[in-house]
Amino acid sequence: MTDPAVIAAFIAAFASLLVAILGYFITKKNQSEVETLKAHLAEQQAERDARRDYEYEARKRLYHDYGPLLFQLVERSQVALNRIYNFKTRLIDYQQQCLLKNEFPIKWGTQRYS
Repeated sequence: MTDPAVIAAFIAAFASLLVAILGYFITKKNQSEVETLKAHLAEQQAERDARRDYEYEARKRLYHDYGPLLFQLVERSQVALNRIYNFKTRLIDYQQQCLLKNEFPIKWGTQRYS
């Protein structure tokens, strides 16, 4: 048993066994960490999906409830804007007529509104 080749073989076998056992435990630990990471990522994905579904339903409800009001607001805003443009056009026409006649019925800057 004192043969150096046999001793070297036993040392190599022992080292190989030690590396195999160490590899087994490291692999088991890594697999456990991978499973934990997968579970965490799946939970985050589920939270994102739930939030997206909630926001979608909330937007759908808002558009259903306030869509007609928004449409009315746009329509009435367009009517109001047209009235402002028409008023401006009439005011400009009136001012031009006054200038042509040399009449100045309104002194700008001194008119008070109540």
